Amino acid sequence: MKRYFDQKMKRDICEEEFDGRVFRFPAVFANRYEASGILAAGGFGALLIARDKKIFDRKVLVKLPLLDEHLFLHQRNTALNNAVSEAQARTEFEKKMLLHGHLRGISGIPTLIDWIEDVWPQVYGPHKDSNGVEFFVTDSGLYEKMTFLVMSFIDGAELDTHLQDFIPIKKKPAETLKFIAVTLAKTLQAFHQKEPFGSHTLHFIYQDLKPANILGIKYGGYFLVDFGSFAVVFDDLTPQNTGIGTDGYKAPEADSGEQFINPQLDVFSLGKTLLECWDALNNINHIPSGKRDQLKDLPQKLPSSWKVFLDRCIETDVAKRWKDMDAVIPELNKLR
Repeated sequence: MKRYFDQKMKRDICEEEFDGRVFRFPAVFANRYEASGILAAGGFGALLIARDKKIFDRKVLVKLPLLDEHLFLHQRNTALNNAVSEAQARTEFEKKMLLHGHLRGISGIPTLIDWIEDVWPQVYGPHKDSNGVEFFVTDSGLYEKMTFLVMSFIDGAELDTHLQDFIPIKKKPAETLKFIAVTLAKTLQAFHQKEPFGSHTLHFIYQDLKPANILGIKYGGYFLVDFGSFAVVFDDLTPQNTGIGTDGYKAPEADSGEQFINPQLDVFSLGKTLLECWDALNNINHIPSGKRDQLKDLPQKLPSSWKVFLDRCIETDVAKRWKDMDAVIPELNKLR
């Protein structure tokens, strides 16, 4: 990881390449959280490992928002203003979702420790436009104040990497698959639970379950780490933050309207995620991004009971798919 002093921002900045992309972030966030590297990165954000200089140098995670690189192919791109505002709103939404999770006593999610404002070097630059000319973003309002979330440290890796590299769990793949499935299903079940909220009831649908949004812990345990994809569902109001998902994991009805914003979306994504887990556990040259068809494309090594269960998870006909995690969990408990 490269560290240098930036004259414009008058700050030490870190620069690190991860998964083919260069990331820039403050060396020390808010004069407190000192970054040491990148744990994981996805489409909308990266998790940085840092230490809390005010509390015994404890390890923490700092969520770094990300923007699409195409926004920087042209200098003075007016779309950048909206993208920065959307990133700020997404961070605020993730903060609220983490707080909702804590209020519900949900395990399998990080603890939100703090939220801070600081500079955003990823926006400032340097960048190279489509002609290869280096430039910086000159509007300080776009990079001077961004909210960052500080969460409890999780000693893990993205799920695919965790399953491929952590040898002990590969000795009993069916048992490991069941543990992952039950852990994720119970976490989602708790978010799906309708609870009073003022004069309404409120629940949440994750919409974007996939291995990249899950961390596997070295000594056991699995955590959701992206909270910007939740649909917010009130009993008698139009759902909010809908239409999010990743091709290959997203149920076919996901973009068909608000009447389909229900737990069956997460059941489908759970099935696709578990199929990818099975491939990784068995060193199968798996099909990336969850792009499988129905039962005919399930792995041959998969036990027959699991094939029946997963085929019903990824059933395109919603009438035949498991209704919710309340139905999924008892069936998981029967599997061997």
